Amino acid sequence: MARYTLPSPEEQDAKNSLTTYYNYVESFRFLTTDQSQRKSQAQIPSFIRLQLRNTANTAELRRPLYRGWLTWQAMKRLPIQADPGLARSGNFWLPVQAYYALHGVGLAVIYALCDETPSTHRKFLTTFANQVARLLPFPLHLLCTGSELDRTIRFEGTGVLAAEARHTSNLSNPTSNAEALAAKALYTTRVREFEDRCDEERRSKKIRRLPATRKAQIAKNMAPTSVADFYYRLRVRANYDDPDMFVYGEESDAVATKRYSNLISLTENILSSLHQVIKKKIGNSEWEKLRSGFSKRRTET
Repeated sequence: MARYTLPSPEEQDAKNSLTTYYNYVESFRFLTTDQSQRKSQAQIPSFIRLQLRNTANTAELRRPLYRGWLTWQAMKRLPIQADPGLARSGNFWLPVQAYYALHGVGLAVIYALCDETPSTHRKFLTTFANQVARLLPFPLHLLCTGSELDRTIRFEGTGVLAAEARHTSNLSNPTSNAEALAAKALYTTRVREFEDRCDEERRSKKIRRLPATRKAQIAKNMAPTSVADFYYRLRVRANYDDPDMFVYGEESDAVATKRYSNLISLTENILSSLHQVIKKKIGNSEWEKLRSGFSKRRTET
């Protein structure tokens, strides 16, 4: 009889961490499978009010858009269905690429909306939350605001309350508890970002702790937290904070393949909604020029 070996504490932590992140991904993916997403977006008042802009120069828009599209094409090329074992190693790489696909297309959206391209990730995430999220359909328009310091955490775009998000288990079933888990993904992302900003300032000032008044100011200055912040959190975790969770956290090829597919599917839904904003701003003719130009470059290379 085969002997069962209990996982080490490190392995169990890795499994729980990875399950948490992919439960969050699956909760968003589950909520975006509705085929009426495009119709829902077309009925958003702020989306309806978008006006066609001057499209004389789309170079600033084209560069990040094509970069996002190239990243997206690379994500889809890994043949995980034919060789499921690839998903284990692919999941090291996918969260990083998923963020950069969103980042590239998101920068194009921001340029189409406000003629600017944020130069840092923090500026990009702030502008995305303030200018872009409101133009996206549920659940991609969800925002988390406020602070745990004074218990003012709130969610926009959902009826989930802060207490519900706090008490929802991150290991609960994402298909039966999707909306609460999606809210918790933003809530925990916001809490983590606040802690990181406090640590960053504490290190820069070489002090052991920040005064309560300064912590309150940092919390007050934080922009709303959106799905783009969650993607950035995934990217940082996979790149820097805890890449070992991808070594010890995957339970099987089948689970790794499902997780890879869920992030691909969610990213596709986000990009599709972002594309609608660009199209609305520049018009169908300019949009088709961008698409054909991308196809031509791909063919030439």
